[in-house]
Amino acid sequence: MEPATGQAREQTTGQTTLMIGLSEVSWVTIRTTPNRWEAELIQQMLAAQDIPSRILDLGAPTYLCIGGPSAVQVLYPDRWTALLLLSTPEDDAN
Repeated sequence: MEPATGQAREQTTGQTTLMIGLSEVSWVTIRTTPNRWEAELIQQMLAAQDIPSRILDLGAPTYLCIGGPSAVQVLYPDRWTALLLLSTPEDDAN
């Protein structure tokens, strides 16, 4: 059964597809963090640049309310912009 328009569904590749109108847009994981607060900080940085993102809680510790690892995902077309924004600045070798 296919999800209704606007709902997300899990795929075997670890990505999630969001149905928008007649086109599909994939969510791609750009960073995993050991703590949720780090993922929330990254999400705020992305939001400041108008890059849609979401946080996925990973593992059992999340369900036990003791925190745990999280993954930050962005839409597939925004992946390179988000990765460049989160990368460390390059040193000038000259």
